[in-house]
Amino acid sequence: MAGCTRYQRGIWARTVCAGLVVILLIVAWSGSVLALPPSISGSLRIDAADGEYSGNDQSTLNQRYSLNWSRRMFPYLNVRTTFSYSRVGTQTGSAEETWREQIRPLAELAWSHPHFLANATASRWESNSVDRTTSLIRETLALRLSTRSVEFPLMALRIEGSNTYNAFNRLDRDTRERLYDLSLSHQVSNHRFLYNFSLRENNIRSSDVQINQAYHQFRWNQTSRPFTNRLRITSEYRYAHREELTRFGGAVTTFYEIPVVAALAVLDPSPELSTLDTVATLADGNTDVPVFPEIDLGESVEDWNLGVDLGFAQTVNGMYVYMDRPSGSGVTWTIYQSSDNVTWERVAATVESVFNTSFNRYEILFSEVESRYIKAVAGGLNSVG
Repeated sequence: MAGCTRYQRGIWARTVCAGLVVILLIVAWSGSVLALPPSISGSLRIDAADGEYSGNDQSTLNQRYSLNWSRRMFPYLNVRTTFSYSRVGTQTGSAEETWREQIRPLAELAWSHPHFLANATASRWESNSVDRTTSLIRETLALRLSTRSVEFPLMALRIEGSNTYNAFNRLDRDTRERLYDLSLSHQVSNHRFLYNFSLRENNIRSSDVQINQAYHQFRWNQTSRPFTNRLRITSEYRYAHREELTRFGGAVTTFYEIPVVAALAVLDPSPELSTLDTVATLADGNTDVPVFPEIDLGESVEDWNLGVDLGFAQTVNGMYVYMDRPSGSGVTWTIYQSSDNVTWERVAATVESVFNTSFNRYEILFSEVESRYIKAVAGGLNSVG
């Protein structure tokens, strides 16, 4: 498919004639032509585009391949393996090609019994780019056990160990992590009880830092419908406790999470005079789902102001910024404080920042600051998109 498109935003505000080739192939072998086992499937997708970018010719090539195999060995035993590969490359003019590739092999052995489910998974995630300092390898082994009988409390146990490192420079990134997670749930009449405990042990060998994080959560809820279902009454109680212990080269520091009244953010190149907007999903406790509206710290995006309203002046000496994927270590942070979320003062303190690949977060540490409003302003160039 080829045509001319007029882009109306940014430096694309010109008429660009581009050739676009999209190849989509879903491999689903069946019939007698290839006569391959039905347990094998795969997919292949290639997107290629040529155009003009700021006066220079630009071409992109995106590739994505996957291959899956599964088989039932015994009545309750299943084996599954997958392999996926993706690569994104961009060539602009005579400049060096920029590219990023990901390789993900995985093997799983699952025992599916009517009363319980047990499985073991081994996986390897490798990410490479033209900049070797951002390359990462994560090797993971996970064991899971869960019960299915509703006559007794349902249990889910997960034990996971991983090793994340840069193969070209392990002194820069080398992290080992262990995770223990236990969940119990039970329902009695219209009452439902849930308890979860997780312990995460994190050893950042490249910087001689150890982080142990323990998390407890209890939840109870019930629903009643009196007056012949004409009225519904719902009650719920939640309790959560998180504690984190950090060791820096043998010295022990305990960090406690400070509850925030509101999470704040704005994209502004003038951090001294900027009013941050409330972003509820920025501090909702969910570190797996990206914030909405999106906050992008990738590539050359700078000047994001990320802050919190603590309700009243409190002592703070660190902030954690969670990402939805591994990020680069080239991002720098500057700390500001304010009493009104309008006029900000830069904190004259040394800021230490490291990206923790196990927690997928920036750990920003600084000297103690006592203020109601605290914010961290991102700078530098992130080599990871």
